[in-house]
Amino acid sequence: MSISLRSHRALVYEYHDAGTEGEMDSTYLVRSSGDDDDAWWCSVAVPTGHEVTVGMKADHRVDSVLGFAAECPIDVHDAVVVDGASYLVRAVLPRNYGTNEVQVFAERNVNLNLTTP
Repeated sequence: MSISLRSHRALVYEYHDAGTEGEMDSTYLVRSSGDDDDAWWCSVAVPTGHEVTVGMKADHRVDSVLGFAAECPIDVHDAVVVDGASYLVRAVLPRNYGTNEVQVFAERNVNLNLTTP
């Protein structure tokens, strides 16, 4: 993924657990890029799919690889919304091909209720 392929705008949401006394209250807050729309430039690979077993039943998952500039503050457990699709970040790996990028492995999640700020 080169810089020229970063043709999508993506909102990056930082994961927070706002719960108290053992209660979980997952919230996501926008990590601003500093641009007017708070979005980051990224590239999006063709989505793929796989099957996992959950409760002894097949569960189908869709995932994709997103490419961001290395200065994008993205981490595991964060969320990304790109082209109207919500993804949970599963892994962030640096790319060392002179492009100063990170590769983000993300899994599609239709249950996230993330909104544009």
